[in-house]
Amino acid sequence: MHRKSSASIIFFILGLIILGVWGYFIFQKITAPEEILLSPFIEITSPKSNEPVSSPLRIKGITKSGWVVFEAQAGTATLYDGNGVKIGFALLKAVGEWMKPEVDFETTLTFEKPETGTGRLVFKDDNPQDESLAKYYTMSVSFPSGN
Repeated sequence: MHRKSSASIIFFILGLIILGVWGYFIFQKITAPEEILLSPFIEITSPKSNEPVSSPLRIKGITKSGWVVFEAQAGTATLYDGNGVKIGFALLKAVGEWMKPEVDFETTLTFEKPETGTGRLVFKDDNPQDESLAKYYTMSVSFPSGN
């Protein structure tokens, strides 16, 4: 009887550990990604990190192997001001052949005048099969005072 209760306690503790690890990873997927200095999956050629941007914002880049491009859509770009308020959104459109490891993309993102002098662009790949596997790339931008 003593062995049975010890085994139950061990399984209970292991279950709590597994649940805690699972919860940690789920929480990580929900929170907004922080600044990433280098991404092996995407390269933004315009604008550059911390560069002043204004509306309409022309965005260009190249996806690398591992970034999901689907039906000529290379993902999305979402612009946030320094307070985390979403001020713009655009689809990243593949330029040319989209069924290859590296895909050129571009888009134009329009946005209202932000309330802050800084912000961030968050890029997300197009992963229709499993949202939990989505990849993100975040870069800082600034807004000119006359924007």
